[in-house]
Amino acid sequence: MFIVKSKYRVVRVLTAQRDYAALEAVNIEERNNTEVLLNVYEGESKKRYIRLFSAFTGCRDFVECFISDESFVAAFKLTEGDEIDEVFNLDAKFSPEDRIYYADRLLGELLRISDLPYDISCSVMLSENILFDLGSRDVRFRWRIEPLPEANERELNCLVGDQLDKIFPRRVCSADSERRFIDTLKSGKFTSFSALYSYWLEEKTRIEDEYRMIGQKNAIAKYIYYFWHYLKRRFGKKTPNGHN
Repeated sequence: MFIVKSKYRVVRVLTAQRDYAALEAVNIEERNNTEVLLNVYEGESKKRYIRLFSAFTGCRDFVECFISDESFVAAFKLTEGDEIDEVFNLDAKFSPEDRIYYADRLLGELLRISDLPYDISCSVMLSENILFDLGSRDVRFRWRIEPLPEANERELNCLVGDQLDKIFPRRVCSADSERRFIDTLKSGKFTSFSALYSYWLEEKTRIEDEYRMIGQKNAIAKYIYYFWHYLKRRFGKKTPNGHN
């Protein structure tokens, strides 16, 4: 494999597009050969991301950015974990408490980088960039920052809604408050992430309280509660004309 900036030996090409490539590399100048992810921009993307990274701060995984030949490169520490689609698949068995915990961790991580340009924060909210380490109960971002056709606050909130819908999928044993939260999130109501996060903090308590109440029921009462509320959610929605 080739060398970038005389210090990064590329070991794998993650993606290659017209004006962008993502590369896994190791720093051969360091004794432990630190692994990094290189975002390589050329053409129109090069000009755009030089501007974006010119005042880039507040990211603990950021290593450096530099010009290499005709390319602009942004290097980040390589993060590891399982992608959200693998962890929260339809067969995943998580308790309500664990689902709430991981949703809170994901939103907390996004809050930490919410001041970054949307071209960056929207990219890291793509499914392949949201990583979970269930052993350490941690949520991390993979900093593969590919150019997107649209990157703004509305798009960020839509991406957040899509990802949380995977953590809180529609199922028979969903709490009503949980589904109301997801439905509101995906309605496009929020114009800022700060408003969305504040709403989560309010609804998180309601969701926890409802699951706590359900947990106090015996098995038969719990089954009846879930099934009845599922039927109401499934068939009790009104049509635009106001009829059931």
